[in-house]
Amino acid sequence: MNTPDPLAAWIALERASDGHHLDHQRQAARRHAGVAWSGLSAPPDPPRSEAQLRQAALARRGFEADWRASSQGAVLLAVADIQRACEAAHAAGERARSAAARGLAQDPAPCRAALAEVRRQARDLLRGLRHARQALPPPR
Repeated sequence: MNTPDPLAAWIALERASDGHHLDHQRQAARRHAGVAWSGLSAPPDPPRSEAQLRQAALARRGFEADWRASSQGAVLLAVADIQRACEAAHAAGERARSAAARGLAQDPAPCRAALAEVRRQARDLLRGLRHARQALPPPR
């Protein structure tokens, strides 16, 4: 079974960065078209070769891996997980409230399902909290 090269996504990100940089250069050239003296404007940067793109992608991937492994990165990622769980729990809580407001006598299933989702999100929130606390450096 062939697995996709995870580096391909990083190379695509570098390629997109080059495209953005080239667009920026073109916009700057248009803005200064009537002002710059002939021959005095900076030439556009040449596109990076595949080897340069690969090297930049490896460096970016390494930087992100180092950041994720750092205390700061681990705490920030855990807090982002906590925030996602809070948002999802809030939305599920709203669904439960709405279902209960419609009346539980006829069909309590939507309320039960929404409350089960709140419980799952609460577990995710607590897991994220544990990860964040474990990633914090020890107190001084």
